[in-house]
Amino acid sequence: MAQDNGLLIRTVAGSSIGICPPLIISKNQVDELVDKLGDALDKTFEYCKTYKLLT
Repeated sequence: MAQDNGLLIRTVAGSSIGICPPLIISKNQVDELVDKLGDALDKTFEYCKTYKLLT
């Protein structure tokens, strides 16, 4: 779902997400990244609820 929003992320140990922003990034781009990540997390949560993947 993150990739659908144009984000490149990677999983890391525990409950963390590694994001891969460019080396040069503006404040507006950071804000956009955070908004898109939030949207992807919301969609993932809804998917998990729909398919009863939460414990």
